Amino acid sequence: METHVRSTRLFITACGLTAAALVVGVPAQASGPTGSAFAISVQATLLDSLKAEVGPLPRAAYPEGATKSVVSLDVLRHHLAKARVLNASSTVADGALTSKASIADVAVLDLVQAKLIAAECTSVNGVAKGSSTLVDVRVAGTTIKAGATGTIRVGDLVQVHVNEQVHANGKLTVNALRVSVGGKIAGVASADVILSQAVCSGKAAPDNGDGGDGGDGGDGGDGSTPTTTTTAPGTDTPTTTTAPGVDEPTTTTAPAAAPGITPVADQEDLAETGVSAILPLSIGGLLLLAGGGAALYLVRKRARA
Repeated sequence: METHVRSTRLFITACGLTAAALVVGVPAQASGPTGSAFAISVQATLLDSLKAEVGPLPRAAYPEGATKSVVSLDVLRHHLAKARVLNASSTVADGALTSKASIADVAVLDLVQAKLIAAECTSVNGVAKGSSTLVDVRVAGTTIKAGATGTIRVGDLVQVHVNEQVHANGKLTVNALRVSVGGKIAGVASADVILSQAVCSGKAAPDNGDGGDGGDGGDGGDGSTPTTTTTAPGTDTPTTTTAPGVDEPTTTTAPAAAPGITPVADQEDLAETGVSAILPLSIGGLLLLAGGGAALYLVRKRARA
């Protein structure tokens, strides 16, 4: 009997030591803000079989804490992607997390051209805010106003998301420009292009207004998307598009500063440049990229037809 009791005690002690070891062995969960950023991401599909991808690159993340820069990007020189300077950073200073991304002199898929596209977000005391900067942006031949924000349709094939800000899973994602291609020919070709993304952990900033109708403090709505006005190529008359969630469209002729958008003059300096790097691309990746470029070129030609 005594031997049985002693064995039971030894078994219980062993279980306790094992449980303690497991508890000690579990690393403490990281605390504090987190963030990331990249300058370009391209995903394209031709006939649901041939895929082309670029990036995301250059990519920076915190808590790793990095600032990265690619001096130039030139993929095949045929309708895929060109850019002069690409920057990405995600750092913490004085208790504030800041993630930034920018890309200059960019041309993608013979579809998007821009002098500068930048995204930025900050997280202070658990509250995240974001903004975007656009300079001389054209998508499928349509000029995107510097003060535009929301979603703009270009024909049946292209959707342009300007200063897209998404709060989900405790973080804010800012896409300065996201272009989706598909529409009625989604089975033939599709693409999703993101230029300048910044991510910061934190909840959405509270509305500045009182929450009532027509407050004089400004727009303040995180969930609403204002109407944007674009001018079709070759015409002088602006066309007004109503974004989802907006009841009555309004036509604007000047790029007034919309919330989160910073109109910038052509002489605006680029974002800070970090450590220089050479863009690595495998031979296999280049072959896929060539197919994707041809796919989007075909989409562009059909859109014009």
